[in-house]
Amino acid sequence: MSIALSTVKAGLRVASVVAPGLAGKWTFALFCKLRTPSRVRPNEAEIHAQAQVESIEYNGRRVVTYQWGDGTKPVLVVHGWESRGSRYAPLVAELLARGYSAVTFDAPGNGDSEGNRTTLLEYADIIEKLYERHGPFQAAVAHSFGSLALFHAMRKGVKVDRVVTVNAVCDFDYLVHRFSEELGLSERLRKDLSRRFEGLFPQEQDIYRRFSVPYQADRVTGPVLVIHDEDDRRIEMSQAKKIAAAFPGQSRMITTQGFGHSKILTDPKTLTAIADFVSESTV
Repeated sequence: MSIALSTVKAGLRVASVVAPGLAGKWTFALFCKLRTPSRVRPNEAEIHAQAQVESIEYNGRRVVTYQWGDGTKPVLVVHGWESRGSRYAPLVAELLARGYSAVTFDAPGNGDSEGNRTTLLEYADIIEKLYERHGPFQAAVAHSFGSLALFHAMRKGVKVDRVVTVNAVCDFDYLVHRFSEELGLSERLRKDLSRRFEGLFPQEQDIYRRFSVPYQADRVTGPVLVIHDEDDRRIEMSQAKKIAAAFPGQSRMITTQGFGHSKILTDPKTLTAIADFVSESTV
């Protein structure tokens, strides 16, 4: 355990006893705040530089978008929490080689986009805007938290022929569960965090059910490929199995080993499996 995490956990334990209200506010602030945006990595730079870069003005912030190819057979790719669109550079190269185009974005507070926080609803809204500009999509690939946003956008009308999830979250309340587990929060603080989190969506009801992947699963009519690495320490394999179970007769599942949560996006076999699955839509 890192010294910083140990210090946070110790501070929360003390605050939850002497000032529970302050502990709740502190915990919620930790949950919502995005860290310093990640940069383009060396292995992403060449493909990243080839993108057609545009932007969307969203809630007073500049959201950066990217397109590769001529728009033929567009594939949407959606990054996870505290990430950026360039993480898909190896997959974009594979898709371009097969005659597809690729579309992605840096969510608010991520990559080169402005802001310091974002929500699932913002992700989904931006996906809708990209759909209006580039859709319908031949396929969509979503990593981690991005999967929740993708399925929510599809429930709102975004058309996608084939869906791929990679080390994805299925249950919306899993986000609170994993955060609480990592910080060793007491049951009281966990419930307080859940209530404060619900306050982010004042116009929405029953968010933990309605924002989860299985909600209105019948709106997804095409094939679903679920990929998950057994060594992912951030998202448990049980989440992938729930996604696959939500689409009986439509889904197939691939498991990998040794890549963890993010490096799986650079695994050649995984990239080939994704591209093969996408290509099936035009065979």
